[in-house]
Amino acid sequence: MRTGILDRNGKDTGVDPFMASYPHLIDVGIMGHCVHGKTGLCAKAGIGCYQSGMLVEQPDMTVEDFRWITGQSSGRCNQFALGGRGDPDQHENFEEILMICREYNIVPNFTTSGYGMTSRIADLCKKYCGAVAVSWYRNEYTQKAIRLLLDAGVKTNIHYVLGKNSIDILVLEDVSKLAQFSKNIASINDISKITMDRNHSAWGEFSEEVADNDPELCELAQKVNNSSGDEQETALAEMLAYIRKPSSMSGFSRFGEDHDDFRYKWNGDWNDLLALAKRLWSGYGADEEGGREHDEIDFTRGIVESYAEYDLK
Repeated sequence: MRTGILDRNGKDTGVDPFMASYPHLIDVGIMGHCVHGKTGLCAKAGIGCYQSGMLVEQPDMTVEDFRWITGQSSGRCNQFALGGRGDPDQHENFEEILMICREYNIVPNFTTSGYGMTSRIADLCKKYCGAVAVSWYRNEYTQKAIRLLLDAGVKTNIHYVLGKNSIDILVLEDVSKLAQFSKNIASINDISKITMDRNHSAWGEFSEEVADNDPELCELAQKVNNSSGDEQETALAEMLAYIRKPSSMSGFSRFGEDHDDFRYKWNGDWNDLLALAKRLWSGYGADEEGGREHDEIDFTRGIVESYAEYDLK
């Protein structure tokens, strides 16, 4: 086993280190105030700031202090993550800071809102930086910054915070905007699609009886119940064919609303299918119901496939 802890003869000791002798990556807060935050655009995009960029005004780190930190880290640290309260590329001595990193053989990286990004800054990033991340603020300057960096040949990441408060915006608006960069995308955290399934279940009086609201399905059920023998088998086959194809019955219930298609899932038991037909025809609902709402977001193609699937019981 190799641990990297060597003895005086340069041989691995096999001793598991408690910690590295020096950090391999250091977050250096070079910014004291945020131009982007002062505009209020962060808050407008619904993004909070743990650095209180709208309110706090402090001086940026001096070049002398940055050189002092970099000098101590030379030969011991591989990368700097430039940060602080604001976009590092808006530091008044940004180019000199990058040159100091090069002088001490340390690779700088940073995250920016893209506000204030120029072709000159993008060229500096190409020359000195390992990678640049642009936070997605749903604004034109975000997209412009990404394009400037990509055109300059910079390895560019897009930081998108996905949560309950942003999933609908991603589906309805942002996917098509992100797709314009798809030819430049090497990976999206090694995936090009995000799949989300939201399970639905209800019991007794809380059941929404989604299937009961589909008039075509109920009409087919009535046809099953009004027939027998070979005629009933044919009617059951027609009913099965219907539930196996997507339909547009998404607007009849809160479950599945705003989804492109409404689908049914059948367990394969013909007796259950016959029992379902009798239930739908008689107007009596099930004691329990369930299903799932499915969304598949394809970033590279800029499309969203969505459907609601109801379990037929």
